Amino acid sequence: MNDTGKYNDIILATFKQYYQSGTLHFEFTRSELKKILRQLNIKLTENIGNVIDYFRFRSPLPKQISDTAPQGAEWLIEPTEQGNYRFRLGQIKQINSGKLLVQ
Repeated sequence: MNDTGKYNDIILATFKQYYQSGTLHFEFTRSELKKILRQLNIKLTENIGNVIDYFRFRSPLPKQISDTAPQGAEWLIEPTEQGNYRFRLGQIKQINSGKLLVQ
């Protein structure tokens, strides 16, 4: 399995551990991610923080997670304190370039 598949499995298992219908946010720790790695028998060569960065900056969350967000909202992953993170529902923000930006 490539890293992308592993990352999806890790973040999905983390989400399922806390999510219940109506949940607006929840926190998890880096040590919990390591525990999930062991449970899934996944070995990563990189820093475990790469899993979080992958979904914060490079790729959308798995469909199983995004489908739980109500219309007009999306799940965000935020750092809270050293080694801790928060899944939080937030309003979808889109950047639209307007004609004023091009001259």
